[in-house]
Amino acid sequence: MMGWGTRGWTFGVQRRNHAMGGGHRGLKIATTFVAALAVVQMAGIVAASANAADPNPDTTGTATVNADGTVTANLSGTWVWPGQNCAGRYGTGQAVDWWGISTSKVPNPNFSLTDATQVTAPGVVTTGTATASGAIALPGGKYFHVAQYYAGETVNSATTCTDTPANKGSTGAWTASATYPSLADIPPMVCVNMYDEHGSEGKASTNSKDYSPSLDTDNSIQTNHFDPTAGAGYCVQLTVKNPNITIDLAKSNDADGDGTYSQSEVAPTAGATVPFKLLVTNTSTVSVVVDSLTDAWPGTPAFSLDTACPGIIGSTLAAGASAGCSFSESNYAPPSGQSLTNTIETTVHQSGNPSNTASKTATSTVTTKSPTGWVEVCKQGATEAVTGNFQFLINGKTYTVPVGACTAAIQVPAGQLTIQEVHKIGTELQSVTTAPSGRLVSVDLHTRTAVVTIVAGGPASQTIATFTNKLQVWGRVKICDIAGPNVAVGTNFTFTAGSKTVTVPAGPAADGGYCVLAGRFRQADNPLTITEINTTSPVTAITVQPAARLVSKDLANRTVTINVYGGVTEVTFTNN
Repeated sequence: MMGWGTRGWTFGVQRRNHAMGGGHRGLKIATTFVAALAVVQMAGIVAASANAADPNPDTTGTATVNADGTVTANLSGTWVWPGQNCAGRYGTGQAVDWWGISTSKVPNPNFSLTDATQVTAPGVVTTGTATASGAIALPGGKYFHVAQYYAGETVNSATTCTDTPANKGSTGAWTASATYPSLADIPPMVCVNMYDEHGSEGKASTNSKDYSPSLDTDNSIQTNHFDPTAGAGYCVQLTVKNPNITIDLAKSNDADGDGTYSQSEVAPTAGATVPFKLLVTNTSTVSVVVDSLTDAWPGTPAFSLDTACPGIIGSTLAAGASAGCSFSESNYAPPSGQSLTNTIETTVHQSGNPSNTASKTATSTVTTKSPTGWVEVCKQGATEAVTGNFQFLINGKTYTVPVGACTAAIQVPAGQLTIQEVHKIGTELQSVTTAPSGRLVSVDLHTRTAVVTIVAGGPASQTIATFTNKLQVWGRVKICDIAGPNVAVGTNFTFTAGSKTVTVPAGPAADGGYCVLAGRFRQADNPLTITEINTTSPVTAITVQPAARLVSKDLANRTVTINVYGGVTEVTFTNN
């Protein structure tokens, strides 16, 4: 016999000859549960023997809400059977009180479960409909409700049952599952009761009562006097696993009034009325109910859109369904040149499951057009040799201007404007002027850009920017290398000339070495530095032709500086 806790109530105990491992029932003996003789599991004392397996206090369970609102429960845990080894029994069955222990023999509410695991015959586990078919009395006037079949079983084998020599018993694991009609039908706690299936390992009992939870009284509660409510872990509160709720929200505006809605648009004037559209889409696999829909922007507290979008709040959206509306906000566009972003938010919950919620935000931006002015760009050449067309980048657009001409007046945002001339080979920017002259902010000749001031107003107040170019004089540079003593003809040497890198093979001294044309260089970049790199071979001489173009040289550091002019400048290194 086995007791849980120090109860003082009297009960009947069924005894069996466990050593024989058989399925016959023994003599019923009336006895009083005495604390000195009881084996108290909760105090940590291992039971000497038991007439059936008992659940361990490790029951776990989850409840997954399905798309149709039903809820699938999955339970698992382990059992222990002191005094009975694996070989002595066919297996252990379990019953689950899916309806919850209560003071009523008939569950209230009384409902059927679907897809419930059921043991319809020894070793045959399937799924079907589970209904309450009986009740087992517990202390305190409570009842454990059972279905027509076991909710699962452990058929003893080398992989399912483990002998425990310490108590001459055995242990194993159990699982059970069933689907409730709704989340509201799940009781606060779900409990399990274990049954002796008799027989022996590999040989099932032939007694049909051994597979009926309501007829087989050889179980944890009735023969072991196990009370699942006596301690934590034997019953479990199911952990609800809700389906993932997702919602999509979009808001757009037509601030520019062209009939096309976008997330961000430009209003023509400050204070203009702006039309809006919004769309709520249920991207979940289950239906959702829209709980709230609010709008807000800086300086305006969040407010409900129930008036602007009647019928959305409180509506139910099926999976994949959408709801939307259109409305306008008067005096909405911000001051000129500024932007205003509003944020809408919606919250929803799963239909029939208010605790499963989701929310989503979206934004829409309106920018009011900035004050504008006008600019005109003119092109001049410093000499008559500068001819042809030049291109300019103005406010993100490209304009082409011939030498001696100007663009038409171009409308641009008021304030500072950057104008860039696209480089034209053979020329360079010499100067930029403006009319009126005070509107020139800065000039960078190297990048060919000018920053000018644009005054708000009409074409009469335009800014005229004149770009003047001159011819860009280029010269060619040739680098030569002479193979001195101990340097093999054809040995490659590497040089840098400004930003360029050139490889030159060393040539015979009698021929003046080998040469490589390094490229064209602008006179504006003078002086030009040429350096021999990546070698340990000493440089014994550096010559420059024409000689007047030599600025300086440093043999130890393999460097020469020259001025580049028209024609060809030849630089010769001798390596030893």
